[in-house]
Amino acid sequence: MIKFVALAFIFQIIFFLSVSCANSEPAKEMPLSGTKLICVWSIEAENPEAVEKGVEQAGSLGFNAVCWDRPGVVEACHKLGMQAFAIICPLERREGAQLQVLRPGEEKLPGFDRNSIPDEQYYQYGGEPAGERGEILDQNFTCPNDPGVAKYTLEQVENCRNAGFDGIIWDFVGYRNYRSCECAICREKFANFRARHPDMAEKEARGSFYEQVLVDLYNALYRETKALAPNLIIANHIHPVYLPDLFYWNKVKVDYCGVTVSWFFKPHWSLEKVKNYTKKVVSGPYVEKDVTGMPMIGFYADGQYARDRKSAQRLKQEFEILKEAGARHFIMCELGHILRDKEALKVVREELLNK
Repeated sequence: MIKFVALAFIFQIIFFLSVSCANSEPAKEMPLSGTKLICVWSIEAENPEAVEKGVEQAGSLGFNAVCWDRPGVVEACHKLGMQAFAIICPLERREGAQLQVLRPGEEKLPGFDRNSIPDEQYYQYGGEPAGERGEILDQNFTCPNDPGVAKYTLEQVENCRNAGFDGIIWDFVGYRNYRSCECAICREKFANFRARHPDMAEKEARGSFYEQVLVDLYNALYRETKALAPNLIIANHIHPVYLPDLFYWNKVKVDYCGVTVSWFFKPHWSLEKVKNYTKKVVSGPYVEKDVTGMPMIGFYADGQYARDRKSAQRLKQEFEILKEAGARHFIMCELGHILRDKEALKVVREELLNK
């Protein structure tokens, strides 16, 4: 009898320990349970009340973070327990900046004259070109080698910090022609790079050099921003595309690496491509530790972009891909187009709120 009681007691201890160990395991993080960030630019909101309404609408769809360049957005977000983000473009044109210079002949490509882009081009506005002819971005901006980029950017960071934003998103960090800049600064730096790497073929050398320029800029801005505003969340949106290496973004240092997994414009990417990109963004691997992938879905539905509208079924498939890949955080653009499309609105609400 004593042996039986002792044996039963031992089994109870083993059972208790097994349950305790199981309960002590970290809970599995559910897809779309992290930062769900919506960007806004097509909603006319000229006063704080209208901004507050827009933020409330974003929250009602299941988003918990809003990126919007409007006065009052910080207060509106914080009132509802949401995060407020601001876009900063380090390469924005400014007085005295060294603008990017195209390679000879690129002025003939679609995008050089933004008013004469043919419909059949299916112009992608900085995304991966769809036409065989190629294209360039329809606007020029500062060269990433311009020595004033850091100072200008940190001034914007300080403004965002003082305004109470929770985070920032770097955008438009890249090249107008998606490959390089041919200004005097870049030509001199590239010549020095070639002298240090004489065994590299020209194409390989150009790809490596101009990629490293972007990576170094991202990483330097990250260090200096964290020194200035340590609590500020730093995200990005990889745009425009860098054609020599579509996946160079796994080398940059940010808190959230925002990468397009489904672009706005037709021809819409195949679902297989969406799956492939989403998996890469979510799983990495990233060279810099503590970088979290943040897939971005683009959605336009009306106005000049009516042709590019995605069906509700297609949008639902894209959300399913995010979930299957285990994406906790994601970016979606753009709120106004979602709100003006009843079918898209229904899908977003169902996917983010499960109702």
